[in-house]
Formats: sequence, C-alpha cells, structure tokens
Amino acid sequence: MLPWWGWTLLWLVLVLGSAAVIAWRLRWLWRRFRAFLAAVDDAAGVVASLETRTEEVRRVTTPPAALTDPVALRRAYAATRAAQRAARRTRREERRPGWARPR
Repeated sequence: MLPWWGWTLLWLVLVLGSAAVIAWRLRWLWRRFRAFLAAVDDAAGVVASLETRTEEVRRVTTPPAALTDPVALRRAYAATRAAQRAARRTRREERRPGWARPR
C-alpha cells in the first residue's frame, strides 16, 4: 500500500497530465477555429468581389450575341482574328535573328 504522500503524488501526476491533455486539445481547437475564421474571411472577400462583378455585368448594355446581327458578328470576328494574326506575325519577326530578317 502507498503512503499518503504516494497517493498525493499519484493524484498530482494524474491531474497535471489531464490538464496538459486538455490544454493540448484546446490549443488544437483554437488553431482550427482560427483557420476556419481565415477561410470565412477569404470567402467573404470572394463574395464581395463577385457582387461587384455582378453589378458590372448588369450595367453592360451590349445585347447578347444571340440578338446581334450575324453579319456584324462575323465582321468583328474576322477583324479580331486579323489583329491576332498581325500581332503574332510581329512577335515572330521580333524573335527572328538579325540575319534572317527580311530587308
């Protein structure tokens, strides 16, 4: 049988051990809660940016493509493609070494 100081020491170790485990779990929980709050803050920022973008889209006055004249759409598409081809050609000319450039 343990003397009285042995029982006191045993209970002291048990209480301190459980306090350490509880503190460790509370620390883990606190960190998870902080990470959750950070995620909520990020989500709020995304929602705010989406709301502003929605307002911008609502203010656009151009009609949808289904209601636009097909000939005008074809012309706009051809002009865009021509501009892309010209930009590509210019970039390709800039990459060419000096000896291979046309004079």
